[in-house]
Amino acid sequence: MVFPTKEMINLNISWYMYLLWSFVLSLMVRAILCVWRAWLPKAEEAAKNGEWDKIKYWKRYLASGKGFGKTFGIDVREQGDYWLSYLIGVAELLAYPILFRFDQVGAIGGWIALKTVGNWGVWQKRRNAFLNLLWGNILIIVGSYFWMTRFIDP
Repeated sequence: MVFPTKEMINLNISWYMYLLWSFVLSLMVRAILCVWRAWLPKAEEAAKNGEWDKIKYWKRYLASGKGFGKTFGIDVREQGDYWLSYLIGVAELLAYPILFRFDQVGAIGGWIALKTVGNWGVWQKRRNAFLNLLWGNILIIVGSYFWMTRFIDP
């Protein structure tokens, strides 16, 4: 297996623009996932007593987007991501298009499998979190394939 070097990767935009667009697309993926999370109950207790439904949708959206602490009385500390998922998404958007270009999709599949298996116990308790992971991976993979076709020359 040959690892691609800078000379082998033919970007048709500058590296800093490639990096900037990866940050922007990852932010867009986060915004889409927050739409999804705002519709879902945040915790079993909140879902059972209907507290989550009493909070306005836009407040749930902003609390999901913040990813840590308390926002509008919504405590997301237990299930917050502290924007780490965003940073992982940026790293994936930087790497996946190059891996696609060099037909290294096994590495992408292995990484997704590692992320999934690493939280197997969580997925059994919180199915919505698993679906959120799947949606995020789908959006990042589609975005990465678009990145490859748009920004990386064969």
